[in-house]
Amino acid sequence: MSGQRPKFHKKTGDGSAHPSRTGLREDSRMLLHRDEEDPGVLELLEAAQSGRHEEMVRVLDRGVDVNSPLVAKGPDEGQTAVIRAAKFGQIRSVEILLGRGADAFHEDAQSRSAFYFACFGVHCERNSQALMQTLLNC
Repeated sequence: MSGQRPKFHKKTGDGSAHPSRTGLREDSRMLLHRDEEDPGVLELLEAAQSGRHEEMVRVLDRGVDVNSPLVAKGPDEGQTAVIRAAKFGQIRSVEILLGRGADAFHEDAQSRSAFYFACFGVHCERNSQALMQTLLNC
């Protein structure tokens, strides 16, 4: 299997591949294997959390709702692009999304908003204050 990416089962997203061999972070793999989701929403969420601003704008320009949440059950259920951007410390993504009408106060299924992730996301040591200020200025 050298040089080949492991294949995941389309419906369940599981496979015999260990996460370290997929080359994707846990959150990214969860987004990629949700059949219930609108592909445009997944593109928006992935672009927002990864800081791919041009791609994010293209997806929004195609008509994807900036406040579309994840619908699949799991730890990320109900998260929107602005929540994902805040979770991963993508300040510019947050700014763009807020400028496009994103709801900074939307809460996911676990009652966590972009404000929560500005304080406790994976990036929190390096730009929590700047993210919080961006959200408060909306």
